Amino acid sequence: MGLLRSLGDPGERQRVQLGVQLWAEALRAPRVHAVAREGVDRPRAVVADLVRAAQERGEVDAAWPADGLARVFVAIYQGLALQSAWDPELDAAGYVAAVERLIGALAR
Repeated sequence: MGLLRSLGDPGERQRVQLGVQLWAEALRAPRVHAVAREGVDRPRAVVADLVRAAQERGEVDAAWPADGLARVFVAIYQGLALQSAWDPELDAAGYVAAVERLIGALAR
């Protein structure tokens, strides 16, 4: 959750805005696209592995597709990043609290 919480830091806003601009540029420039994909694919793979491990321990229902769930978590980060880039008044703490409850609901 620390990564999500950091997006609520006003000092991070400029870095996040640059990241959003890079996402847009990735649609046009293959080299930027490759870097942006790596920035998504690597954390997605780590999260998918964490989900699989939790499933093996019986902590997360095995019916959840691990990669699909990992993509949802990446999208949660990307969504907050985009919203925080647009809205300096965003309630990041409320967003993080909602995400924590969603994740808690996944656990058995």
